[in-house]
Amino acid sequence: MKMKYLIAVLALPFVSACTMETMTTNQITELYSDTTSLSGNKANANYYYADGRYKSTNLETGDVTRGTWYAKDPDEICISSNKGESCFGMTKSDTMVTFERNGNKSSRKISEFLDGDQTAELLKAAK
Repeated sequence: MKMKYLIAVLALPFVSACTMETMTTNQITELYSDTTSLSGNKANANYYYADGRYKSTNLETGDVTRGTWYAKDPDEICISSNKGESCFGMTKSDTMVTFERNGNKSSRKISEFLDGDQTAELLKAAK
């Protein structure tokens, strides 16, 4: 019996590390402001300017879509462009963020958010 309890206690840090919590608008703004990240399908470099502008660059063609982004209460990031507006509910753990829209979820490591505008470097690496 003691071994069973020991295993349960040892597993607690792993369970808590995987716990997702809703992100606040401040947390969303801190994470995104002045960062670049790849789209879920890795086809676009998305740069989120600190002033709320947004730029998505197709890494194959170099085509750029521009718009705006903002954090919306209680837990969403919204991106607006000439293609319309999309909002995603956001949760996070210590190492991951998860986006949800219309029941579809996608996750990304927090370490994959790159400081500053890294579009040029990602375009070079894609060639």
